[in-house]
Amino acid sequence: MVLKEIYYLRIRRSKFLEGSLDRILKCTIEKSFSDLEDYGCWCGSKEGNGNPVDAIDICCRHHKVFLQLLLKSASCNMFTMFALPYDVTCSKNSQQPEAICNENMASVCAKKLCKGDIWLGNCIQKHISDVGYFNKPGCSNYRQTSW
Repeated sequence: MVLKEIYYLRIRRSKFLEGSLDRILKCTIEKSFSDLEDYGCWCGSKEGNGNPVDAIDICCRHHKVFLQLLLKSASCNMFTMFALPYDVTCSKNSQQPEAICNENMASVCAKKLCKGDIWLGNCIQKHISDVGYFNKPGCSNYRQTSW
């Protein structure tokens, strides 16, 4: 059942990411979710396998674990996690852009999801200069990249 949930989560999440998480990533790292699709072993809509290739891939792995735990929590299920989206704003007042969850969300699940997604954007932002691995062996085909 867990594998089915993870697979279902991957399919649904990739479509959902075109919205709220995509806005977070565009704010924090000026990239979209599709830019991370082939990054490392854990980023993008893939289920994740193997050892993370670098700090950004570790961020993605932690975020995948967060999503799995959130889905199993009492406040979330597949419906509340993906049918009740959240909204974010991008503040450009500081040295680095900052995504902020809007407070008027429909559910506790949406609030937790927003905070977890912002954590991912901030984590990647800290390590953006470490970019290096697309399609590492053991994940897919290896190809080094630069943003």
